[in-house]
This record gives sequence, structure tokens and C-alpha cells, in this order.
Amino acid sequence: MQHKYTAWGFYNDPADPRLVVPKLNPALGWTVNVAHPSSRHALVMMAIVLVGGIAGSVFLR
Repeated sequence: MQHKYTAWGFYNDPADPRLVVPKLNPALGWTVNVAHPSSRHALVMMAIVLVGGIAGSVFLR
């Protein structure tokens, strides 16, 4: 089985219909298939949640 991971650790397989795929070591969690059409939306939403969480923890002290 050939892995479709880039040098930066991103999973890139246009033929794979899954948006979220397990990492090479499944114990490390999941990653986003950056070749999937919805991947940009998913990555933007994850960034919004991350920034919102950081901003909330800073401003709600």
C-alpha cells in the first residue's frame, strides 16, 4: 500500500473520498485529506475554533 503523505505530513490523495483519514500511526489520531474538495472549509473551521479558543481563554480571564 502506497501512502499519500507529503513531506510536510499532509495526506494528499484525490482518489480517496474520505475527508478525514487516520494518520500513518493510528494511535496519533486523524488528519485531513487536503485533496478533498471540502478540505479548505474544514481547515478554515479548525483554525477558527483554535483561534476562538485561544482568544476566549485570553479575554475571559
